Amino acid sequence: VQKDGKWGFIDKSGNEIIELKYDEVYSFKEGLSAVQKDEKWGFIDKEGREIIELKYDEAWYFEEGLAKVKKNAK
Repeated sequence: VQKDGKWGFIDKSGNEIIELKYDEVYSFKEGLSAVQKDEKWGFIDKEGREIIELKYDEAWYFEEGLAKVKKNAK
């Protein structure tokens, strides 16, 4: 869900479960969501814990245990 230009996640009842603080988010795949904040991407779990540091220039969702990321144009 988006509010005031920031994204987060709600449950089916409309309760906020992950704070609306991200500039961009992808849907959860394999238990993780790619999220962007301050122009850097990383991954959070369904409890909102940062599992993979927000340090990538681009990131995509996980598929079969792997996710495509880009850092320093590579």
